[in-house]
Amino acid sequence: VLFIVRKGLCVIGRYNELIFYMTMWLPVIFLFPLKDGSFLNLLPLFKVGWKSISTTVPPVIYSFLGFELVFFFYPFLKKKQYAIHGIIIANTLSMFFYLFVTISCFVFFSPDSITGFNQPVLSMLKVIEFRFIERLDVVILNILILFSSRAWILYMYCTVFSFSQLMNKQDHSSYVPVLLGLLVVGTFFVQPTWMQVITWQKWASNAGIAVAYVFPVFLWIYSWGYEKFSRRRFS
Repeated sequence: VLFIVRKGLCVIGRYNELIFYMTMWLPVIFLFPLKDGSFLNLLPLFKVGWKSISTTVPPVIYSFLGFELVFFFYPFLKKKQYAIHGIIIANTLSMFFYLFVTISCFVFFSPDSITGFNQPVLSMLKVIEFRFIERLDVVILNILILFSSRAWILYMYCTVFSFSQLMNKQDHSSYVPVLLGLLVVGTFFVQPTWMQVITWQKWASNAGIAVAYVFPVFLWIYSWGYEKFSRRRFS
């Protein structure tokens, strides 16, 4: 993380591309447990009602956060006309992958048994065994760390980049060790429980929704009003 964030957006983009190609085989793995599952577990559809289904919208929105970082990356793009295409394609691929994994878990587990698992995805992968590997869930867990590192790297870069801009510095690399040091030291003083992590995740979800969906609206209103005011001023 230290080396990648210090090198800037070009290296970050190559790292994300590398992780994407390295994990393209993951959806195929989730097909193996389906032979032991039953699609009858999906029935009846919408049995809990639309009100209960609507309560799951905030966690789903939290999974799709990250596109707001386009505010940081857009000025560095060479072909800005393709920015919207990249965002739509990326979110669509994520949506299909999340949907496929979710349906696979509901097909493999019964409606009653799935509530007893804290991490149903990893629990489902434990039943997969090959001649050359037994604990495939351990391999998948390490791959998930690579997935998570992409989010850490992007948000850390935006943090140090914003701070360097506030300090009128063009080079952000000197602030990366400081941020990493604060995070490492913080882990010795802050040791949250599982319930505290869930609570913090809810706070982060609400804050992310406000930043990603509400803030751009106010930013658009401000830019529209500023442009209109400037035209009247100089006309």
